[in-house]
Amino acid sequence: MESLKQDLDRDRKLYARLDGEHTSACREYEKLKEQLENIEKLGPDSVCDRCLRPLGNDYAKIKSHLSKELDESSHKVKDLEKKRDQVEIKGKSLKGEEKTLDELKNGLEKEIRTLLGEKKDLEDVDKRLEEKKKTAEVKCFDCDLPLGSMAFASKIPNCPKCGSSFIIGNDKHKI
Repeated sequence: MESLKQDLDRDRKLYARLDGEHTSACREYEKLKEQLENIEKLGPDSVCDRCLRPLGNDYAKIKSHLSKELDESSHKVKDLEKKRDQVEIKGKSLKGEEKTLDELKNGLEKEIRTLLGEKKDLEDVDKRLEEKKKTAEVKCFDCDLPLGSMAFASKIPNCPKCGSSFIIGNDKHKI
């Protein structure tokens, strides 16, 4: 369970990092796209919006360079989206496992509490039974003569009335 929580924590941090990188890459992509659109709109007679020099003969080269950067930026955005989505799917799976394990743990804890309660009840019954045995009245099975408590009757070898043997545990005696 602890390992699962560590995996979840690690994946949350990874997701946050990838999401931040994705947001940054999207901003960079939009910036490059806007720059390329402005250059295309103004044509070769325009000036560079960064260095303010006329584009002139370098227009095609600059346009090609910006298009290449835009493509690379687009691939970076897609790659980061893919990685982020994979981490999100894995995180949801781990979260599901964590929920299942928590439910199982809670069920087992409830069952343990129930069993401990039943154990205590059985111990109480056993204790009361032992107390009853100490004070239980024993009768001779043959003649139904009361012989007193179990502790006393165990010391008498035979029934004083009919002569039956009085061995405690013998089927001839009932409690």
